[in-house]
Amino acid sequence: MIRVFSEAECEQIAASGPTEEQLTRCKNIVRDFLATKGVEVNPICFQVIVTTTSTKGAKEWHHDDVTIVNLVTRIRGEGTSILMEDGGVCVLPIGYGCVFVGDQGYTMLGLKPTLHRGPPVDIDRCLVKVAIPAKAVITDCLSGLSVCDTRTNVDLYKERCSQLPGLLEADLGMVGV
Repeated sequence: MIRVFSEAECEQIAASGPTEEQLTRCKNIVRDFLATKGVEVNPICFQVIVTTTSTKGAKEWHHDDVTIVNLVTRIRGEGTSILMEDGGVCVLPIGYGCVFVGDQGYTMLGLKPTLHRGPPVDIDRCLVKVAIPAKAVITDCLSGLSVCDTRTNVDLYKERCSQLPGLLEADLGMVGV
């Protein structure tokens, strides 16, 4: 988790939406996260969503299935629960964000997906999400493990895809589902 916005910024975002500077800050957090994993990104098509609700499925424990990575920042309302690497569960505080690795972050880059869920009820909730969608173009990992070009890495891509159900099952076991 990382502090993304101050309380005053959260109030401003809830009232009028994020500024370009605030969105650039979010994009840089995503870029920096990927850099720590040895991944460089091309000029990226970031998807920006300011949302007040979660889908029904997002209220259950899940991995994102349409993103490579997704920075979710809580602006107001109830927080998102996250399975941490140590097996603990934490709730995202106001003004804080967390980079969630999606299923495609695993199949393309070999990063472990992040298990998370929204609150049972959306009451006065607001989130800012800055994601790299699954169809974005990414350069090869510096470590050479990227399978983004599935034309040349079809076997590795299929192998990772086949392992996703087991990863989800193991994560759900950790949170008692």
